[in-house]
Amino acid sequence: MTLEAIMKHGGIKTVDDFALHYDGQWKESVPGGIDKGIMSNYTSDLLFAMERLSNNPYLPFSIDGEVVKKLTGTTLEVLHEGGRLFVADHSNQKKYKTQAGRYQAACTGLFYPDAQSNQILPLAIKTNMSHVLFHVGLEIIHRSAFRSFSDVHPVMAVIDRPLYQCYDIRPVGLAYLFNTGGFFEQNFGLPASETVDYPTALYQQGAGAGPALPFHTAALYALIPTTKLAAATSADLLKWLPNEHKAMEQVGLLARFNRAEIGKNKERVFDAFSTLELLAAMARRSRWPTRSTSR
Repeated sequence: MTLEAIMKHGGIKTVDDFALHYDGQWKESVPGGIDKGIMSNYTSDLLFAMERLSNNPYLPFSIDGEVVKKLTGTTLEVLHEGGRLFVADHSNQKKYKTQAGRYQAACTGLFYPDAQSNQILPLAIKTNMSHVLFHVGLEIIHRSAFRSFSDVHPVMAVIDRPLYQCYDIRPVGLAYLFNTGGFFEQNFGLPASETVDYPTALYQQGAGAGPALPFHTAALYALIPTTKLAAATSADLLKWLPNEHKAMEQVGLLARFNRAEIGKNKERVFDAFSTLELLAAMARRSRWPTRSTSR
């Protein structure tokens, strides 16, 4: 058991000790192993920033200009426009009732890259923010495709890759993490029942279609149709995708994040987006060329 492994090594005393959660564990629920990119980068500022990149043209809240200038040497607007402002937003959890004697911090925090220390530092933390949705809209499309397409459909090969193993954790979590008296209730302020009510309420409020362009670099750029008729009459799928300039920014981010793995295997950036597994899956039921036949 994971808990036994942690206690055997003296418990969790440093950030590195959290890796014990994944050392030889999760073999039944995640046979392929934990994502190597996350395990090798989970303490890096780059990963933290990529998870919180904002393409949103609006700031979540304002900060006194003198305070920002003193801390960062510039203005909030310059940080925002330059893509150097990052957000961690938990404000939509404030309405959930906590367990007796427990507390839940539903805060919104802004972070920036500090030029002197070369680290991501907190700029401001605000409590009890108004409701702001925070999600990845692509999950809705993947779930719909999962229910509609064959496993060998070429489109499934494309969207399976970034969302692989997304749903495995849900039944396991309900059985062991979010059960009454389980690990979640033992370590957090909210009872297990609220962890089920929270995403349910989120989707009932229209989280699947309403918030186009949330705080996520892989988010969609237009509202998702809420009816089959609306989806069937949508002639142009490009409106959901970023333009050519934003697309290149996203490709650059992915290339930089995977640089260590690419370099270790003596590959090129081209190889990160053209793996044999991906192209083979796309070619099985189509006439698209594989990597070997396209050269």
